[in-house]
This record gives sequence, structure tokens and C-alpha cells, in this order.
Amino acid sequence: MYYDRNMQVLQEYRHYLCELLQKHSLSEVECNIKVDSISTRTQDKALVVEKDGLQYRLNSKYNPKDEAEKWAERYNAKNLDTVFTMFGFGNGLFIRELAKKLTKENRLIIYEPSFCIFMHTLEEYDLEDIIKNNNVLIIIQDINEYELPYLLSATLTWMNLFSKVECLHPEYDKLFPDAYSDYKRLLQDNVFNNVVAKNTYGLMGKPIVKNSITNLIHLKNSISIWDLEKKLPKDIPVIIAAAGPSLNKNIDELKAAKGRSILIAVDRAYETFMAHGIEPDFVVALDALKLLKYCGNVKGFKVPLLCKHEASPDILDNHNGKKIIFSFEGFTAGIYKKIGKDYTSIPSGGSVATAAFSVIARLGFQRVVLIGNDMAYDGELSRSGTIQEAMTENQRSIELFVDGLNGNKVRTRHDWYTFLRWFEAVIMQMRSAEVINATEGGANIKGTRIMKLKDVVEQYCNEPFDCAKMIEETEPSFNEKDFSEIHEYLKDSKKDIVEIKSLMQEAMSICSSLAQIVERGHHLGGQSEVMRSITDINSKIEEKPVYSLINYYVLGEGAHNIGELFFMTNNDKTDDYITVKNMTNIYRISLEACDFILPKVEEAITYYL
Repeated sequence: MYYDRNMQVLQEYRHYLCELLQKHSLSEVECNIKVDSISTRTQDKALVVEKDGLQYRLNSKYNPKDEAEKWAERYNAKNLDTVFTMFGFGNGLFIRELAKKLTKENRLIIYEPSFCIFMHTLEEYDLEDIIKNNNVLIIIQDINEYELPYLLSATLTWMNLFSKVECLHPEYDKLFPDAYSDYKRLLQDNVFNNVVAKNTYGLMGKPIVKNSITNLIHLKNSISIWDLEKKLPKDIPVIIAAAGPSLNKNIDELKAAKGRSILIAVDRAYETFMAHGIEPDFVVALDALKLLKYCGNVKGFKVPLLCKHEASPDILDNHNGKKIIFSFEGFTAGIYKKIGKDYTSIPSGGSVATAAFSVIARLGFQRVVLIGNDMAYDGELSRSGTIQEAMTENQRSIELFVDGLNGNKVRTRHDWYTFLRWFEAVIMQMRSAEVINATEGGANIKGTRIMKLKDVVEQYCNEPFDCAKMIEETEPSFNEKDFSEIHEYLKDSKKDIVEIKSLMQEAMSICSSLAQIVERGHHLGGQSEVMRSITDINSKIEEKPVYSLINYYVLGEGAHNIGELFFMTNNDKTDDYITVKNMTNIYRISLEACDFILPKVEEAITYYL
């Protein structure tokens, strides 16, 4: 009845989801439930689902709208950018009531575990208003469920994490207990990831800013991963080797794979490679503070370095080979943009192993092999390649149990757990690629095929490929003409910092006036013209490329203030006081950032004279 109109609106407002739905049909999806709609006393319709001989009413048989209104009363935004998450789409009644509570800053993420229910709802109910609502994000199992981990990470950050509102459509947890358990685990994983992220910003914010500028000297002879992208044969196997015990067991196989695959050594796996006379095609550098001893501990090493631009200078400065940059923050991205170079930055996932995997996945390789990526303990010994420096001692001590590769439960750790889930989330996106787990122990990585490395080498490492020669023949990303443009970019950035400082001092003066207004008992809501001035100042600051560095500095030094800035107590005077206090602190920290960044930019200008 409503199917054609709903699909027409989907085509217009959610084109990608519409395409995915059209590629599926109920006949292709196993439906172990029977879905029906019945009339109610108010002549509205209610969903009824039959499963395993039991009947579940998803709406009131008397007054579904009234039921939905009362259900929605329990949920309210706790924050200016609160994210609502909901398990179960149903027939849209509960969603419609929840959507009424959304402001333009809020988001509602809905996970529907049943394609059968969603298709029935498309047919029987008018969903036009929900489909058109940009603040409502729809994930459907078997259709686009692979988007959920990324959607959560993009919307639920450490800044608004603890103001999220979790909603459950009535009866859905009983109907789909396994899917609900998986969904809850994803939410918990996102909490773990955000705890790590906040600690990372606190520890790494200032070093990232410093490295982003001082490492500009390395742009001169670097190449980007996008310079190599078209030259790399995507049908050759890529072996990502971390430092787990299975690495030592497979040294002979790695020797056999050399020259017939792409070998990537992460973290201390490089030491194992060197000890056995194997030169990998790449080693990986990621963390802003990591010491050379975690990357071979050899000054002047020449193996191609796959790195973030803001990685540790202790590694980059002591590396004499080709640097292949795969990631950079916004200030450096501005250089690539100014000169017209490809500059898409690839997210790293928090460890050198996840970073390497993310790069290979993004480039579209057809077969990826993991070795030594255990991410679990072997007794009291670590079976993982790296430890996240940003973890606090309490977080490092948190121990979890996950499914092991051999069907058992294995003991893991908070940071390794986040890496494991990163692998699984990326694998969900790699629909045309095969990921092989040749680790022979540790945590089971869902979505991988388990094989011994010996069998992998025999079956797939058959074509010779000289990766070193290809890298050596690739010209650097920037030439002499580009250097002059980088010089101008840095000079402009110096001017921008001076202008930003002036704007921030003006903003702090306005904040001082606002503080006096709040003290006199007046509400900020009545100061629209003054608040508009603050907004205008922020817009002018944020349009400057160097703002990216200032933002990193502030995130590192002012995480507590940022988290509180959006928090609401529902008491106008208290909320206004918190807002003005934290705005003032953020501007103060931003001024510190300018003073920290300016002399480093002045020094970087001399690199390109």
C-alpha cells in the first residue's frame, strides 16, 4: 500500500540505502518469523510477529499512538549533541515520538535486526517523515549493518559519550536476543574506543602538534600512499606480521614469501625479521612518542617506512629510506590540497597493526594475511604486537575474555580488545577481499579464514614482485616548485596565528562581559547578538588551516572543559555559568596553543627557503 511511495522517498533522500534494499528480496533472506499488522481499537495498525510458535505484539492493541507517546516520555536529551541509539525499528511509531525530541544537533541511530520486519513496514506504513529526517540514521541487518561501527564512532565521541541515550523498542530484546547481545557489545566497544581516544588526546595532543610541524622537513623526499596506489598489484598477497609467538614459528615461510608477496612488519616484528636476514617491504610508524627501539633500534635504517606524518621524530629522523605517508592531520592536508596532490588520510585504528591493515584494506588488496596478531595472552606472556601508550594503568589492568582461535576463551586486555574489534569492523567493509588469519593462536578475528602460513605461501605466493624497486622508482610527492608553495603556505599560517590570537583575545573579552551578565542573573538566551559575535569569531578562526593544530592542542590540554561545554543540568543559571566558564578556559588554552605553535612554524619556514 505504501511501498512505492516509501521507496520513492528513500530514492530521493537515502539513495544508497534504497539501492541496497533493491538488491535484496525477502526470498533471498531467510525469514524465521511471520510478520503481520492488525487493526486496533483506535483503527491504527499494530505489528504482530510470530516466532517459534510464540506471538509478540510490538504495539498496543488498544491505542498504539498513546503507548508510543508514553514510552517516549522516559527519554530526554542530556546534552546539546546527545545521540540516541535504538534497537528495533518496528512500524515507526516509537521512532516518530522519539524524533520529536531531537534538536538539529541530536542524532537518532536505529538498528533494525530484521529485514523481514522492515520490508513489511515499508509496505504497510507511511514512513515519509522518518525517511526525510536527516537526524534519523537507519541501519538494517543484512543490508548495511557494516556501517554501524563507523557510524557510532563518528557520532558518539568521548565528548558526548556519557550523555548518550539508549532506547529499546518493546519486545525486540525477546524476539532477537542474539542480535541484541551483538548490538549491546558494539555499544560497549564504542565506549572502550572512546576511553582510549580521550586518553590518547590527553597524552598525544601536544606531541602531535609539535611533530606535525617539525616533521614538515620530511615532506621533501616523501611519497604518499596515493603515489603508490596505482602501481601496487592488488592481486598479490599482503602479509602483515606482528610480534606474536607465531611469527617465530613461521620464519621459513616468511623467507619463502619474500619477493612473492608484500611483507609488512609492525612494531617489534621488524627485529625478528632482521634477526633472520629478512628485509620486509615496509615497516610502520604511528605513535607520536614511540622510541626508535620499538622500530628496529637501528639508526639510519632504510626499509621503506609506512607512516603517519606526525609519527615520532625519533623514528623519522633516524630513518634514511623512503617515507610513505598514509595519514596526516588537517594542517598538513592543507599543503597537499594547496598543491593539488591526492591527500585522503587513512584512519589508523590505534596500533601499527591496525594501521597497516587499514591502509591495505583502503587500497583494495584482494588477499590479506595476518601473522603474529594474537591480541591475547599466552599464559602470563603477551601475544600482541603493541601496547597503547595512552592507556592508564587501571585500563591496562582490565582483563577481558574473548573467543580464541581454537574455539576456547582467551584472556585479552582493554587496548587489545579495541584493536580486535577494529579489525572486525574493517573486515565487514571488505566485501570483495579475503582476510586470512595465519596467527595459530590468540583471539579469533571474526570474518577471517583460518590457514597455516605454509599453506598460504604454497597456494597464493606464486608471482614474483619487486616491491623495493617499485618504491625506489617512484618520484617524491613534492618538487622544487612545490617547495616554494609550501614556503608561502607556512608564511600565511604565521600570519593566521597572529590574526587568530587577536580574535581569541576579543572572544575572551566578550566572555568576561557574559560572565558579568550571568552573575547579575540574566540568561544567555537573551544575549543573541553577543552570542552571534562569538559564533562569528569562531567561524573566522576555524576556517584557517592552522586551526587544526590549535584544536589538537586544546583537545589534549582541555579535554575536561570540552566535555563539560555541552553538558546541560536543565537549570538555566547553572548551565550559563558552566558554558561561560568553559568557553573562557578553552580560549585561554587556545592562546597557549598559538604561543606554542608560532615559533615552530617560524622554524619550519626556514626548511623551504
